Amino acid sequence: MTTEPQRTLSSFLGTEAARNTTLEPILGGESSARLFRFSHGGQTYVLRLLAPKMSRERHHHEVGLTHATGAIEVGPRVRFVASDESAIVYDYTPGRTISLRDVKQVPVLDHLAHQLSRLHRSGIEIPSAVSPFDRFRGFEQLAADGGVI
Repeated sequence: MTTEPQRTLSSFLGTEAARNTTLEPILGGESSARLFRFSHGGQTYVLRLLAPKMSRERHHHEVGLTHATGAIEVGPRVRFVASDESAIVYDYTPGRTISLRDVKQVPVLDHLAHQLSRLHRSGIEIPSAVSPFDRFRGFEQLAADGGVI
């Protein structure tokens, strides 16, 4: 039986190459997406399966945002998007999950602010899944719950 990750991998690499490729789960983080690391042709990638219960608008937003950040080199370069936007393949970037402790450090905040500023100044249009006000309230609540504010 072919699994969802294998189907996406076959669409990206072709059936034969996908059959010979091992997917390693990437654990951690707060996302409801499922992530896998794999290598092919000397390059390492991430297969990101977006949460199936998310709305189509949210998938469209995440795909657009991932493309935009990759285009201006703030995020990884996108290599493949499933036709229904349920999965994205992008370049793997080694690192670790950012923590609450990290975002309380001024140099980290400065770096994040600079990267976000680059994205906003890029002029790239990104489809919105929720209103900016709802997003701000969500971030504000998350920060309050985490003791950041």
